[in-house]
Amino acid sequence: MAARGLAGVVRIGSVASGVSSGVLSRMLHQFRISHGDVRIEVVAMETPRQFEALVSGEIDVGIVRPWRQHPAGIVATIVQTECLLVAMAEDHALAASGHVSVRDLKDQRFIAPHFDDDTGFSEVLTALGVAGGFVPFLEHRVHDFIAAISLASAGYGVVVVPESMRNFTQPGICYRPIADFEYPCHLALAGRRRELSPAVRAFVKESLALFTGRALSDPA
Repeated sequence: MAARGLAGVVRIGSVASGVSSGVLSRMLHQFRISHGDVRIEVVAMETPRQFEALVSGEIDVGIVRPWRQHPAGIVATIVQTECLLVAMAEDHALAASGHVSVRDLKDQRFIAPHFDDDTGFSEVLTALGVAGGFVPFLEHRVHDFIAAISLASAGYGVVVVPESMRNFTQPGICYRPIADFEYPCHLALAGRRRELSPAVRAFVKESLALFTGRALSDPA
């Protein structure tokens, strides 16, 4: 039954994987059942922009890629962990195999979602290069995974993506696991440490109970 006497608005930012993984829809479904009188606003936003928007008050909560250190007053809790895949054109030479190895990627042209040089998804490419003993060649830097996958499907290079992005259908694209590279890719729910809105606090509480069974906190 919907909660009575609690109205207001919850403004939510989300990276693309928050949608493709189903994390956002599960949070919204749960919250609608118990708080149907609260208005929900959702905006697509990459992680650095979400942290800025949380600090400024433009959004109330965000589904983000967690950083090692978050802005002052912002806390985040991991809600999902995924493995990584390589997306490439269906006619790419590596697509003939059911998987790829790190060494297979040594001479590939990479398409990199350009979030943040030090704390964004580029850390994945750095770790991949370390594992394979090479420096990844960044052919294209783009804004998000959708643009990166579109370029990959057209043959402009390969892109390392979270597993849930395979739910994004794009003609000409295929996905392959990396057999010898394990790197956890996290999604986190971020919010303000001192949140005043009862509606926002309720959304955070229910969402974290759904995925973790605990309250919003800094990652361990």
